[in-house]
Amino acid sequence: MEVLFLLFVLAIVVAVVTIVGHLFWLIFAAIGRLFSGNSGPKSTPASHQNPQTRIRDDLQAANRLVNYASFKGWLNAAQIESLAS
Repeated sequence: MEVLFLLFVLAIVVAVVTIVGHLFWLIFAAIGRLFSGNSGPKSTPASHQNPQTRIRDDLQAANRLVNYASFKGWLNAAQIESLAS
C-alpha cells in the first residue's frame, strides 16, 4: 500500500513539474516574440494556399527528393529517366 501511495505522489509531482515547465516555456516564448517582433510563422498553411501554388510546391519538393536520391545513388539512370518523363 505504501508503494502505491509513493507512486501516486510521484505521478502528481511529475505532472505538476511538467505543467509548470510548459507554462514557463510558453511565457518565455511570448516574451521572446514580444522583443523580437516575431508573431509566429510567416508561411501560409497549405490549406490556405492556392491549389496551383500547392501543386508547384509539391513538384519542387518531389524534384529535390529525386535529385537527392540520385546523388545518394539510390536511383539508377533508367529510374531517373522514368521519373523525369
